[in-house]
Amino acid sequence: MCHYCVKAKDFLKAKDIPSAEFNMDKISDKEKFEYANCIYGALEWWFVPFIFMNGRPIGSYGELIELEKKGRLEHLKNKTADL
Repeated sequence: MCHYCVKAKDFLKAKDIPSAEFNMDKISDKEKFEYANCIYGALEWWFVPFIFMNGRPIGSYGELIELEKKGRLEHLKNKTADL
C-alpha cells in the first residue's frame, strides 16, 4: 500500500470529496504501460498517486495539499475555478 495514496484518499474523504481509485497493480505489464501513457502522457511526472479533479491533472498528494493551503481546493471541488 502506497503511503501517499492512503494519505490522499483519507484527505479527500475528510474533505467530503468523492474519489475513485484505479489500482495499476491488478493489471498486466502491457496494460500498465498503455495506461501510464494515457495518464501521464507528455507530462514530466511519473508518480503515484496521480490525482485528477474534474478531468484536470492535479499532481500528487503534495500538490493536493498545496491547493488546500492556497484555498483553491474548494473551488475545484465545486468546479468553479481554474488551478
